[in-house]
Amino acid sequence: APAPAQAEVERLNGRITALEASQKTVSDAAVAALAVATLAEAAGTSRPFGPELLGLQRVLPGSPDLRALEPLSRTGAPTRAGLATQFGNLAGRAASAARNPGVEADLFSRIRYALSSIVSIRYVGSTKGSTPDAMLARAQALLDEGDVEGAVAALDPLNDSSREVLAPWFVAANRRIEIDRHVSAVRADALAELARVSRASAPVAP
Repeated sequence: APAPAQAEVERLNGRITALEASQKTVSDAAVAALAVATLAEAAGTSRPFGPELLGLQRVLPGSPDLRALEPLSRTGAPTRAGLATQFGNLAGRAASAARNPGVEADLFSRIRYALSSIVSIRYVGSTKGSTPDAMLARAQALLDEGDVEGAVAALDPLNDSSREVLAPWFVAANRRIEIDRHVSAVRADALAELARVSRASAPVAP
């Protein structure tokens, strides 16, 4: 009879339409995941990454992490390896500044500091202890492993004189931390969405 045949055609058309819609959803999620990978690669360099961010905003327009990346994308940030090198170049001066006895110190202490500061010397032995040299050594070891977050935390007890020397480095390090944090959040969201739509579109037994 024609009625059952027509019903079967309509049922098949409905399944085809649903399949096409689910395939487009999976395709859109895959495009977003690929765009995130492109952004992550660009943001991991030291150059600005505005074009890559703009490309991702077209497929993920409502992401708060992408909005937070907009001002950061204009300048980028040094790489983690670059931050380790920059820190090594500043650490000697920071160690010298830490030994500054201050204006209220006695004359001989200030003379000793003045003579010692002619050459920036940092004692690079043990990373144990609470001396400025130990803190700087711990931070360098962490940076050599790529742990910028740990290095910044390790330097928190430094006195103001040392922190002033390292101020430009702290700005760059915190910018790198913020970029990587937002990129990681965007990547996690994109991969979670891809996994979700892939599971939802998986074929089921008729």
